Amino acid sequence: LLLFFSLRSLYSLLPFLRSSPSFSLFPFSFLVSLLSFSLTLSFSLFSSSSTSSKDPFLHHKPKHPLLSPSLTPSQQRILVTKSILLALVFLLRFQALRYCGTASMILAELMGSIAARPRNPYRHNLRGFLSLSLGLLLLSFGWDRIECFPFSPACLTRRIWPLILPFASGFLAHYRLVDSGTTLKQLGRKRVRLITLLFTTVILFVPAVVSFFVFEAEEDSVAFGNLAWPLVNTVVFGVLLSESYSGDDNDDDDSFASSREFLVTFVCTLVLELFYFPELSLWGLLLCGLLLYVGVR
Repeated sequence: LLLFFSLRSLYSLLPFLRSSPSFSLFPFSFLVSLLSFSLTLSFSLFSSSSTSSKDPFLHHKPKHPLLSPSLTPSQQRILVTKSILLALVFLLRFQALRYCGTASMILAELMGSIAARPRNPYRHNLRGFLSLSLGLLLLSFGWDRIECFPFSPACLTRRIWPLILPFASGFLAHYRLVDSGTTLKQLGRKRVRLITLLFTTVILFVPAVVSFFVFEAEEDSVAFGNLAWPLVNTVVFGVLLSESYSGDDNDDDDSFASSREFLVTFVCTLVLELFYFPELSLWGLLLCGLLLYVGVR
């Protein structure tokens, strides 16, 4: 259910991105990161205060502050690396959503995440690689849309290069979630997430300010009222809910878990496509999904 609502946030965000083609993604990514950090910090403080009020002896327990001097240089390097990857994931994901179809973007990002996971060197993966490549190629041809299925000259080269964006986003997102061993374990997963969001906000601040003033000078600047709902919807359902179920998903060598993850994601995407897009090519999307499933297994 969490995955379904997380994917639905992308379908709610799509009309805003398509209706504002001149709107830079740096301010939006910065606001997503800032609001995610603010909400995560608020929930963390509220949870800590509730726990402390129930047990007064917890007040004497030492705690790590948000930016504690106890952060070692190795911890700081890993956190900054995770933050840079998260900033790139935000930018690539929103840019891909603007130019790709929603189903294509979701499936390509998932394929990028699965492709980044280490494989058993004793298994032959040629068939899976060819099947995955063919499935992504047919998605880039627009086989999830009636006007492009089975073949249309206007659709053959329309989304080949844009489909690389969500694949790269999923690839980088996997490495951002990879466990860094004992280096960050003492901080705790929630604190690592909080500090990562803070660093990501700082990284995106300067390009967001520059981009904001550049596009604010234009006549077709985006009104705050049109931005508020897509922003809140993306943060609550697309970032916070997504982090809640993907933070511990590090079973890199489990092909069964990858197959199950793909099936659940594909079914949720199919339901959302049937609801949001009447021009969906059901047979085309099912065929692409079958090829991608063979590639995952």
